[in-house]
Amino acid sequence: MIYISYISIVLFPFALFVVLEMLNTPNRTAKVKMRLKQRAFFTSCLMIGSIYAFFTGITGNAFFAGVIVVVMLGIFYIFAYYRLVITGWVFVPKDLSLFRQAKAMAEFTKLAIFPAIFQFCFAVVAVLVLLFLASKNVNVTVFMRLVLLGIAVIVGIILVFIKFECKLEPSNKTYRENGLLLGFYFNLAGKRERLPGYSRKLMEDICSEIKVERSPLCLMQRQICVNENKPNVIVIMNEAFADLNIFEGISLSKEPMENFKRMETIAKGEVRVPVIGGRTCNTEFEFLTGNAMEFIGMDVMPFEWEKQFVPTEDGRALPSLFRENGYKTVSIHPFMGAFFNRNTIHPKLGFDRCVFLEQMVEVSKKGNYVSDEYFTGQVLNIIAEERDQPLFLYGITMQNHYHYYEKKYERYDVMASGDFDNELLGRLNAYLQGVYDADVQLARTVAALRKTGRPTILLFFGDHKPLLGKTAFELYLKTGVVQSSDYTLWTKDQTELMFCAPYAVWSNYDLPKQSWGNITPYKLGALTAKLAGLDLNLYYDFLLQEQVDFRKKFQYIQHDKMYGAGYIEAALSEIRRLNHNI
Repeated sequence: MIYISYISIVLFPFALFVVLEMLNTPNRTAKVKMRLKQRAFFTSCLMIGSIYAFFTGITGNAFFAGVIVVVMLGIFYIFAYYRLVITGWVFVPKDLSLFRQAKAMAEFTKLAIFPAIFQFCFAVVAVLVLLFLASKNVNVTVFMRLVLLGIAVIVGIILVFIKFECKLEPSNKTYRENGLLLGFYFNLAGKRERLPGYSRKLMEDICSEIKVERSPLCLMQRQICVNENKPNVIVIMNEAFADLNIFEGISLSKEPMENFKRMETIAKGEVRVPVIGGRTCNTEFEFLTGNAMEFIGMDVMPFEWEKQFVPTEDGRALPSLFRENGYKTVSIHPFMGAFFNRNTIHPKLGFDRCVFLEQMVEVSKKGNYVSDEYFTGQVLNIIAEERDQPLFLYGITMQNHYHYYEKKYERYDVMASGDFDNELLGRLNAYLQGVYDADVQLARTVAALRKTGRPTILLFFGDHKPLLGKTAFELYLKTGVVQSSDYTLWTKDQTELMFCAPYAVWSNYDLPKQSWGNITPYKLGALTAKLAGLDLNLYYDFLLQEQVDFRKKFQYIQHDKMYGAGYIEAALSEIRRLNHNI
């Protein structure tokens, strides 16, 4: 009998890990298969076993130690579960920085109790009952406690000192294949994947090749930059603005994007954004800095890790480029400036003036957040105020931010119908009302800009598609748009459809039609600067070059800036001055 008790205690970490992983695999098929790598399974059990050994050694009670371990890991797994099912993204160490914004984050969602939580609690209690029955026959002696503490310390030292390189792959995939514990540890302890051959000489060679390949600017674009004729450039990144005429079995009472779709544009297409449902700052990061999230990691939020990704003034960023070309640069966002560190990052990127919620007066809300109508009024006021020099204005809206629920608005101009439950349709209606209101304000902005005396370019685009449902992709799953709650398991076509948002470029003066097609946010910024006729710095000139090895050079350039020695940073920031007096 005593041997069975000891065997049961030894098997406790294994049983607990299996129960915990029920919450790391919200997809039902994944729950059944539980296809963890064999080495990952035993390593994770060893980690749990060492934690259990440590607390058993400290307390001298096998059951009480088990309760401590279950509570610690249970809270961790439940938090990670909610993070995954609500947002579609796994919980990574860098997300810990968001806890300082916990109050603001709490406004973005309402937690529901999912059946999986009850199943999990029931399974945990069952494991603890078995542990209690087994531990009654076990006497933890002083010698045994010392041995257990020694084992825990040795395993801990091994885990601390083992270093490995992190691959640039989605953490969702890493967690699915290795489990939450090991996946989280990989993110926490892993070193940056090295780029082979990185050196000063290589970077200088790349810089020389870029200079040789400098792209010419057309005659028209050079002429519009003469003195006071420089155009205002107004950029509006509208929260969750997307075309959701993609759901089979759902019809809409009217088109919510009517003005956007019928607008006469210079260019129109889809922005291939790096996020879905949230993390607006990542789309913003690509657009404003010209950097690519694919070389950083899709799970990172660079603005949250300011000291690493935006430590000093960025001379090559898009706002800095406009400022170097004689522009007044202004950013406006009707939310707290400290969120995503925008109040300190935006000035580093080259904005002369930043207007956040704290600087706004007589604010009007619609739903949970500042209305697009109020935001548009603030934008038009700034345009009217800044008459002394050309203006680059970058604005981020807030009204249509997650979450969406049936009674978010008092009145609805667009209604969805279909064979789905009222709650889900109510969420969709709330989202569509936000799109409708944004579309109305787009028409208002265009009408106002037609009357302004200065040539003006307007870029309007969305930052990502919305999350719709109690879980992140509930509506997309029920309508067959995607077949999995794990975005890393989507097909190529599904991924391209989901990770995109529409953009449109309009001007109040004659400009030739552009064939930009579907592009990334960093190329969207570069093309907008070129369209405005700016003297480009070497970096943005590079982003417009078409080279066979563009992606390889791009990765080395970004590595040099963020993780390397910055060998060519100064050169990339240099502006090429053109003779505009043609």
